[in-house]
Amino acid sequence: MGDKSKILIVEDEVIVAKDIQMSLENLGYEVCGHAVSGQDAISLCETKNPDIILMDIVLNGPLDGIETSEIIRSLFSLPVIYLTAYSDEVTIQKAKITEPFGYIIKPFEERDLKTTIEMALYKYKTDLLLNNKEKWLSTVFNSISEGIITTDMDGNIEFMNKSAEHITGYKIDDACKKHYSKILKATSEETGEEIFDFVSKCIKEGVEVIINDYVNLITKEGFETPANITVNVLKDSSEHTIGTVINFANMSALKNYENELTKYATTDSLTGVLNRKTGLFYLEKQIQLCKRYGNFFSIAYIDVNYLKEINEKFGENCGDEVLKIICSIIKNDIRESDTVCRLGGDEFLILFSMTSIEEAKIVWERIEKKLDIYNASKAKPFDISAACGLAQFEANDDKNLEELINIADEEMYRNKISFKNKK
Repeated sequence: MGDKSKILIVEDEVIVAKDIQMSLENLGYEVCGHAVSGQDAISLCETKNPDIILMDIVLNGPLDGIETSEIIRSLFSLPVIYLTAYSDEVTIQKAKITEPFGYIIKPFEERDLKTTIEMALYKYKTDLLLNNKEKWLSTVFNSISEGIITTDMDGNIEFMNKSAEHITGYKIDDACKKHYSKILKATSEETGEEIFDFVSKCIKEGVEVIINDYVNLITKEGFETPANITVNVLKDSSEHTIGTVINFANMSALKNYENELTKYATTDSLTGVLNRKTGLFYLEKQIQLCKRYGNFFSIAYIDVNYLKEINEKFGENCGDEVLKIICSIIKNDIRESDTVCRLGGDEFLILFSMTSIEEAKIVWERIEKKLDIYNASKAKPFDISAACGLAQFEANDDKNLEELINIADEEMYRNKISFKNKK
C-alpha cells in the first residue's frame, strides 16, 4: 500500500472535512481526496485509488453514505469506515448490511480514529489474502477433472466443483444444502444395489472410505456413469471433524480402455470369438460347476474342411473369410449362454451349457443346413463345410478337460474321414 496509507474523505461539511484531513495528516496518513456527495466519492475511488474511505452517512445528493458504500463495495471492494454523528439503532442496522470496517461517532479522538483505521487496514489486507487464497483454491478445484463435493456432519452439500457439476448433471445452486445421496446416487456395478451412507461411515470411523472397484453414478438425467469414490473426513484448524470431502472421477474412458484390453486379451482378432486360452478357461470352470451343482453340458469340436486347399488356391484372405463366415453362422445359431472359441488354425470349440449331446447334435445339424444354404447361393467358388465331434460331461464323470476334448476330437476326426470318403 506504499509508505503512507491513502484515505478518501466523504463529508458534505467542508469545515468538518478540513478538520478530519488535519487529524489524518497529523497521524501520518495521506488524504488523496475529498468528496461531498456519493457520486463524487464513486468517481474519486476510480481515479484516486484510495486504500480506505472515511464515509459520512448524511450526504448531499440522491445517495446517502450507506447507499454509496454499497456501490463502492460492489465496484471496487474498498474498505469503508463510517464517520458520523448518527448512532441510533435504525441507522446502525442499515449500515451493518454494507459490512463496514469500522463505525466512529463524531466527535472523535485522534487515538480512536488511528486505532480504527489501522485495524481496518489490517483486516482489509488479511481479507485480500484470504480472498486471493480462496480464488486460488477455487481455480485449482475447478481445473481438475476429479469431482469434489464437501458436506457438513449431516451429509448436506456445502461445495461442489465444476467437474462434480459436469459428472452429476447438477449445478451447485441445485445441490447446495441437499443431502449428498440426493445428488451422488451410486449403485454397485456388480450387483446393481444402491450404495448407502458412506459419508456417515467415514465420520463414524474417522478414516478414509474407499468404494472398491467401480460404481455406477446415476446422473440427473438418469444415465449411468462408471466412477470410483473416496471419502475423507474434513477437519478444522483444531483437528475437529466438521464434515467430509468426497472425491470421485468419471471412469468411462478408463473403463472403455480396460474393456478393449480385455477384449484384445481374450478374443481371437480374426473371428471375434474367444481365443484358445480363454475358451479352455471357461471350459475348465464349467467342469468345476458341474461337479459342484450336479449339472451337465456338451461340447462340439469343429474342424473346417479343405481350408489348406482354399488358402493355396484362392489365397489366405479368402481362407480368413471362410473362418469368419463359419463363426458368424455358429454365433447366430447358439444361445447367449453358449460359448464358442477358436482353438487355433481351422479348429473351433462350442460349449453348450446345460445341453445334452442329443440337443447339441440338433444344433450342429442346423448349422450344417445353414452352410448348405450359403453354398447353394454360389457366393463363393468353393463349398464351405466343417466336421464336428460331440462329447458330453456329467457331474459324476471322472474325465478331465483334456480327456473331454480328446473324445470330441476323435469323433470329429472320424466324421471328417467319412465326409472326405463320400466326396
